[in-house]
Amino acid sequence: MPNGENKKIQLDLKKIMLDTESILNYLIKENKKLKQIISKNNNDILFLRQENKLLWEEINKLKNSNTNNKIKKNNPIDSKIINSVNDIGFILNYIRNNDKSFDFKSINLLYRASRDSDRTDICHKLCDNKNNIIIIIKSETEYIFGGYCKIGFKANKDKEYKIDNHCFLFSINLKKIYPVKKDKNVICYTSLKMGLCFYSSLGFYDNFFNKSNSFIGEEDCKLFFENIPSNNEINGGQRNFKFKELEVFQLK
Repeated sequence: MPNGENKKIQLDLKKIMLDTESILNYLIKENKKLKQIISKNNNDILFLRQENKLLWEEINKLKNSNTNNKIKKNNPIDSKIINSVNDIGFILNYIRNNDKSFDFKSINLLYRASRDSDRTDICHKLCDNKNNIIIIIKSETEYIFGGYCKIGFKANKDKEYKIDNHCFLFSINLKKIYPVKKDKNVICYTSLKMGLCFYSSLGFYDNFFNKSNSFIGEEDCKLFFENIPSNNEINGGQRNFKFKELEVFQLK
């Protein structure tokens, strides 16, 4: 250091930064300062070399972290069905735009049929009594669709129907949203033998990997949801289907 003093340069690094990219950019900026100081006094090189080395090690760590974050942005949820931000982004944007009081930070996997079994009682056990639920279905014919429920689901011995003015159905293939009509009793609280259902518009039964009795109810869809055509386009024109995969997420 100047006058032969062996001092460490204290970098003015912020202690709390949640954005990895901001941290990376900030460290690069600080490293440029180090280089400027070195160029002014060659005697400082020996003293600064170690600090400079450690700084670049941290930068490289953050570069790797930043790369991982970009991968997560391309695959924003832990899904075997959804492959990119485009597949889920239009759904999340719709929720944000139509429910401005709800500010979610994460998308958490509650249930995956290939992991947890295609038993509807297990599905209810893992998903009941939780709000802000997204159900994503992949049918055997490769159609991807599902629904969102703000109030959540639960199993009931006797059927009970609830209003949820924030719920909707969606098609990933078509990138379309089908909003619920106002004040409709569309959310079905039903037995453990039936899954998470939107009245008779979209539903499934136990052992759905092996049975083709899961359904899109064309007429009920038109009764409860907006912009539904008369051709079951959500599932490629088919009313009944067999599952290839089912995932349930919670927004928090």
